[in-house]
Amino acid sequence: MKKIFLVLIVSLILVFIENSFSYEFLGRMLNPSLILALSFAFVLTGDDKLALFTGLFGGIFTDFIGTWVIGSSSTFFVVSIYISIILKTTMFKGKVFQLVLITLCTLFYKFIFNLADFNFSLSYILGAALTMLCSSIFFYVISKISTKYLSTEYRIKA
Repeated sequence: MKKIFLVLIVSLILVFIENSFSYEFLGRMLNPSLILALSFAFVLTGDDKLALFTGLFGGIFTDFIGTWVIGSSSTFFVVSIYISIILKTTMFKGKVFQLVLITLCTLFYKFIFNLADFNFSLSYILGAALTMLCSSIFFYVISKISTKYLSTEYRIKA
């Protein structure tokens, strides 16, 4: 329960950062999708249910703050994560493929939700690369936190 509440709070903070600070500093094209990055970081750690949960509620938070129809971002995030989970379990088990898939999903997300004035440039690719970098950073932080605080040795000592 604590983990789910913490993920909700982190998702809400990331949505605010994505839609306010990074949107103003980086612009629409370079702005990384932090919720997609966090969701894929959970996929990389192997916590698929938490990845789907993060994509669902993070997408809803994104839609509340943005101007889109409620549920459109969360549907895209959940479908992307579910495809990633299926591909991870059936065909491609490496983390490199997941990082490439993060980049492709981010490009597709930016294309769909900026369709009216989408002008493809190198900035969109750099924004997708920033999402991949953020996901790698989130994966590193999550793996360090889970090994330090959620391992069996820590639970036995406590």
